[in-house]
Amino acid sequence: MELLRRLDAVDQPARISGPTLVCVGQVDPVVPVAAASEIVNALAPGIGQLDVIDRAGHFPWLDRPIATGQSSPTFVMSATPRRDNTETPMLHQTA
Repeated sequence: MELLRRLDAVDQPARISGPTLVCVGQVDPVVPVAAASEIVNALAPGIGQLDVIDRAGHFPWLDRPIATGQSSPTFVMSATPRRDNTETPMLHQTA
């Protein structure tokens, strides 16, 4: 835990160049929404998206799995370049 407290990654978001989804629980005591917003704002303009999961803590995929799962495909679809105006990328679906 001490190593985590000393970790300084403030300069790291500037190194990210691809579309980035930052998903945070609304009541996360470890990474509050304000901190997640700072992460998105530190990314290059236009590549970051913040998704706040209502009534979720530090592990939103455990607290609110359906809500968390709904944001990922939407983000992936919006971040996937289309080859032309008629073709839409397909998501893998399991039965």
